[in-house]
This record gives sequence, structure tokens and C-alpha cells, in this order.
Amino acid sequence: MKHMYIFFMLLLLPIYSTCKQASHAHIVDYVFTDNTQKTLSFNKQYIHNKIKRILIVCPPSITGGPEALCQLNYELQQLSFDVHMLWLSHYDHIQKVEINGDWFICAQQHDLSPNVFYQKYNTKYLDHNFLLDASSLVIMPEIYGDFLPFFSPAKKAFYWLSITNFEISEVNKICRILLSHHRPDFIECIHLSDAPWISKKLLDFNIHSYLIEAPISQRYLHNKTSCKNKQNIITYFPRKGAELAQTFINLNPDNMYLPIQNFTEQQVIDALDSAKIYIDFGHFPGKDRIPREALARDCVIFIHNQNCGSDYDSFPIDDYFRFTNNDVISGVLQHKIAHVLENFEQTHLEQSYARKKLYNEQQVFKQQITDLFGNFILS
Repeated sequence: MKHMYIFFMLLLLPIYSTCKQASHAHIVDYVFTDNTQKTLSFNKQYIHNKIKRILIVCPPSITGGPEALCQLNYELQQLSFDVHMLWLSHYDHIQKVEINGDWFICAQQHDLSPNVFYQKYNTKYLDHNFLLDASSLVIMPEIYGDFLPFFSPAKKAFYWLSITNFEISEVNKICRILLSHHRPDFIECIHLSDAPWISKKLLDFNIHSYLIEAPISQRYLHNKTSCKNKQNIITYFPRKGAELAQTFINLNPDNMYLPIQNFTEQQVIDALDSAKIYIDFGHFPGKDRIPREALARDCVIFIHNQNCGSDYDSFPIDDYFRFTNNDVISGVLQHKIAHVLENFEQTHLEQSYARKKLYNEQQVFKQQITDLFGNFILS
């Protein structure tokens, strides 16, 4: 409750402060720090004006969320939008400046884009001042929610790549606070969602969102090896649900395990190709990539029955392949693992529907973006 009180008080304070003023320009600074509070926006607001330029705010890390933002960047470029990335890590210092009555986000001095994303998605960092007006759109993931007012007067969009950064029990209270204090920066905002489960959760709080479901990398869908080369190996991601994963390993030490950690993309592919089973012990704040990547490489996947992992529309596999904490402790999960290892071809076929859908993800992603943004190009 103490943290919630601090959170609510921060919402009522000005988000930015004037640091320096000259006769020709009014400069505003914002310093991003590790202890930044996260903010939730509420209600739906369609983009009425046509959009001339887009800025995507993104952390410079090589994880699924930033890759989704880079994929969005690429597809918007294909629609002829002028798109740039604003790379923000902790303690980054950014400025916006007022010149002759117009507000701009100041150019970044260095390109912080991860090289792997630059090569894949042709990302362009913000090497010039970015005009903030009604024909500009700033897209940011939900982790940067409390910085929404900083990008006014541009149009703004939240891209919900996860939702459990907030305790679900607190979300409704936060929404009520935002509404009662009439915070237009949080209300007049378009919401994008990376998974059907996220859209459903947002709708519970009267937040309408538009599905923009980022696909896995195309590399996982091609040049596949024969399933006959797979071994009785169980692969997993140690950073996801580490305590639960270790509990399962301690209870079942005779299994052959291959942890995926500090791997290049090719090493991940090779590991998945060698294994028959992938287990995801994480808490699924969104539609995580690694289970889908494992599915694409012909692993039989088991996923933790939590949050997005419990949603069939987000992960269309039979409930047999979902497990609870109690299933880990009671031995139910291990019994299912043994069954799959003994009957791999049969159980592999049981996940064929979900595997087939992966091949349509790229086209669905393109169409969702076109349907939403296709009419907003400034002619």
C-alpha cells in the first residue's frame, strides 16, 4: 500500500520541469532512472488526424519487447511513414525544446540500437529534432507510461507488450485515480496490444485496444532439421521462473536438461533442434517468444498456466500441455514429460494447429498494422 500511495502522489505531480530558458528556446529535461514509477492510461482514443511522422520509444536491449517495437518500426516504414527510434536506457538524459512556438524532442547524439535489430529491421535512430504536433505520433511500451506528458502535444500510443507490471488487483484503483483527476495525457491515448489475453484484461478496465501481434523471427520457421535427429532432451530458459524450474530439476534429476542462456540466435535454434521438449516456467506477462520459437523448431512445449500462458487465443494448445506449480511438485508434469518422450510423434501432432499458426503470424501482423495505420498517412 505504501508503494501505491507514492504512485498515486506521483501521478498528481508535474511530469517534467523547466531546466533552462533562453530568449529563443525553452528547454525541458527529463532524466530516466531505475526507480521510475510506471503509469497506466485509460479509455480509448482513436487517432483522428493523419500522421506524418512517428517516433518509437524503445529500451536498447535484445529481448522480445524491443524486437516487437523494431518489427513495428519496419512495417510502418513499409507503409511509407517517416519512423525513427528513440533508444532509452536507464539514466538516459533526453530533452525537448520549444523553438518559435513549436516543441521538439532533441536529437540523440549516438545510435544506441542493438546491431542485430539494425540489420534485421532497418532501424533509424533519432538523429534530428523530432517535431511534436498533431501530425506526429509517439509510440511507447507500457513500461514508459509515466512519460506520456513529456511527449505532448504529439499524439501518443501505448503498446502493451505485457500487463503484469502492475498487480491486477491494483489496476482498477489506478484507473479510477487517473479518471477522477482528469489526466488527459493518460486518457487521450490509443492503446495497442501484443496478445489477445492482454486485450481481454485491458477491456476488463474499459480500455479498448487494437491487436498488433508481433511475430517470431522468420529464422525459426525455415531450414528446419528432421525430427528424427531430436534427442530426449528437455530445454528451458533459466531466467524465466528460475525457482520453479530448479524445483522441477531437483525433483527429476534423471532427465537430460539443456538450459538456454547467453546464446546467440543460432545457438538457440541449434538447442531447440536437438530437444524434444521445451518447458516454460515463467509467469507469462505477455505472449512470450521463446515458447513459440520452440514450437516452430518442432519441440513439444509445456507452458506455465499463468496469465497469458493460460489463454488459448494467445497460445492455442491443449490444456494438457499447461501446468501449475502443484503439477511440478506432485509429479504430474514429470508424468506428462515421460509420456511425450515415449510418444513424441503423436504428441508432436497434437500441437500442429498452434505450429501452423506461427507461419501466418507475419502476415497477420502486417494486416493488423495496415488496418489501423493505413488511413493515417499524410498526403
